[in-house]
Amino acid sequence: MAQNDIISGAAVRLVVNGKIIGVGTSVSINRDQGVKAIYGIDVVTPQELATTGPYSVRGSITGLRTRSTGGFDGLQVINASTLADYFNQKYCTLELIDRKTNVVFAKVDRVIFNSDSLQVSAKSVVTISASFIGTFLTNEVSSKSGQ
Repeated sequence: MAQNDIISGAAVRLVVNGKIIGVGTSVSINRDQGVKAIYGIDVVTPQELATTGPYSVRGSITGLRTRSTGGFDGLQVINASTLADYFNQKYCTLELIDRKTNVVFAKVDRVIFNSDSLQVSAKSVVTISASFIGTFLTNEVSSKSGQ
């Protein structure tokens, strides 16, 4: 593997609903495929591993809070700044795009942001973070699966 094949964090665009989120500093995506160990009687090791569900995708975004923007609410990422917005949240799509190749290497569909936080420290920048739940994670080889 050549050094240029490794994606650096600075070379990634974070896109939510087609909009680049320029304040994003980190993204974490966790996929649980719902694999369970199946045990036999009087056996301490699994006899097999079975995909029984539930499948889930969870993650978080961290970013910098900029002045007069409304944070993730203003960027329409969370959109829970009023009670009406809170009850009418819509699904969104989250994509991580390699700037060098313009390839989407991670995409989470039907995302709902379920919590967010604001961190203020006297000797640091103000940061914001948001956690999300999505229905499915795909990547650049998903369309080639099984070929």
